[in-house]
Amino acid sequence: MQTWKQVRANKGAAGADGLDIDQTAAMLRKCWPAIRDSLPEGTYRPQPVRRVMIPKPGGGARELGIPTVQDCLIQQALLQVLQPILDPTFSQHSYGFRPGKSAHNAVLAAQSFVQSGRRVVVDVDLEKFFDRVDHDILIDRLRRKNPDPGIIRLVRAYLNADIVDGDATVKRIRGTPQGGPLSPLLANLLLDEVDKELERRGHAFCRYADDCNVYARSQRAGERVMALLRRLYGRLHLTVNETKSAVASVFGRKFLGYALWVAPGVAKTIEHGGYMDEQSLSHATWDCKYHVVFGSKYRTKRFYGDGRRELGELLRRLALQKGCQIEQGQLMPDHVHMLISIPPKYSVAHIVGFLKGKTALYVANKYACKRRYKGYHFWARGYFVSTTG
Repeated sequence: MQTWKQVRANKGAAGADGLDIDQTAAMLRKCWPAIRDSLPEGTYRPQPVRRVMIPKPGGGARELGIPTVQDCLIQQALLQVLQPILDPTFSQHSYGFRPGKSAHNAVLAAQSFVQSGRRVVVDVDLEKFFDRVDHDILIDRLRRKNPDPGIIRLVRAYLNADIVDGDATVKRIRGTPQGGPLSPLLANLLLDEVDKELERRGHAFCRYADDCNVYARSQRAGERVMALLRRLYGRLHLTVNETKSAVASVFGRKFLGYALWVAPGVAKTIEHGGYMDEQSLSHATWDCKYHVVFGSKYRTKRFYGDGRRELGELLRRLALQKGCQIEQGQLMPDHVHMLISIPPKYSVAHIVGFLKGKTALYVANKYACKRRYKGYHFWARGYFVSTTG
């Protein structure tokens, strides 16, 4: 019942048999017992998928393979069995089509890597990935994590399903066309091998389906990572699209439709071999701001009157020293909340550590001798980051 609700919620189009959701429901009332018995026996054969070409915004077309509603139902049931087994084993840097993860999470992770000083991106585009998935390699990776022969046979049957293109029927020997519920999970399963190798080597990266960005600190390091990725993808019989892939500055390149860039109205940025010129960075600001919360290490420690006002002025002066700007500030007895813009020259962690350390010393030197503060510092309880633009 849950599987059927999910298929109906997706409002999928009719497949090669021309039956929509309601027509398929009427058919399954009569035929479902026979179909259900054929699944564990390994005799079920999926119907061909219908080929649909979707124009891409940048030109060209993306191929979709629309399965019948009946096969969507079976694939969705298979997904509900496999996903709890496979998904927990995937890399934490994989964000595409996974429960609890999204493209927004991937963009924020990429932003944090850039803020940490990695200003060179290895932007990898795979050439026709979903059309070139090797069936034998994919089944081998699936068998390692789930050796159930019934599931292996059914997944293999879906991979080998024919393609209907108008009046012609095309045999498929490789690829897993986009359009079925199972395709994203199988893509993550295949590419997880590359993710794990990048993790083992300590690289900072984000992957969303077949879009992968690796962040490095220099052009030379980025070139080494690109060479590594060519070898890793080559083992999976996949090809890097050299025209769209590049090792370049993060500024100006898009990831999932988002780009990190320098706000207008400041000094022009200059690129040298893939990294931003230090002088221009010192005058630039991000086109987004960050919420930073400082709290007393001990909840009983509170600041009142002159102490609180002095602390606010100190924070503002320290921020200006680093080229930051406090857009808004709220000084409360037990915490400080600031909306602050930070130059791309510095990471958020660096600025927060600087403010924390300086204010701690100030409070310790000025108020430690007073009984009210019991001789302790004003330490940051922590901070969180969110973009507002």
